[in-house]
Amino acid sequence: MGAMAYYPVGTVQFVGEMREFTRPADSGQVFTTGFCPTCGTSLKGSASRIPEIVGVALGCIDDGSVPAPARSVYEQGKADWLGLLGEMAHHARGRDT
Repeated sequence: MGAMAYYPVGTVQFVGEMREFTRPADSGQVFTTGFCPTCGTSLKGSASRIPEIVGVALGCIDDGSVPAPARSVYEQGKADWLGLLGEMAHHARGRDT
């Protein structure tokens, strides 16, 4: 999915057509990805486990106010060359690992 910033549901507005794909998460819950039906670009993500927040793909934030990361998840699959800057929580898999 890539990098996302999470916000309370209702504070974010998506404009335009979006399709969704829902898959099982490691937690046993489900994760839904919203994407552009024309080009396939990921736009948002939401976890059934935390329904009060929605993730916005960082490339979709159009005002340039991308927040600094608070955590990094699923680092077990990150490329070795990817460095993570700043102080944040690190998780090999989901937030509970």
